[in-house]
Amino acid sequence: MPSIAASRQPPRAAFDPHTICSHAETWVTSLEWDKINESYHANQAGYRQGCLPLLPALAG
Repeated sequence: MPSIAASRQPPRAAFDPHTICSHAETWVTSLEWDKINESYHANQAGYRQGCLPLLPALAG
């Protein structure tokens, strides 16, 4: 997968194919009543493949 920074796409665009309703690997958690603060946040794959590639560009 190419890095988000290299492709110059908006950060949210990387998550679009990986939403809860998509047929690809999801990068966000679904609604969890017992862990409401974790609902709809990036999961492990989302952090690894969606957020982590942004850090070098943000750090400058």
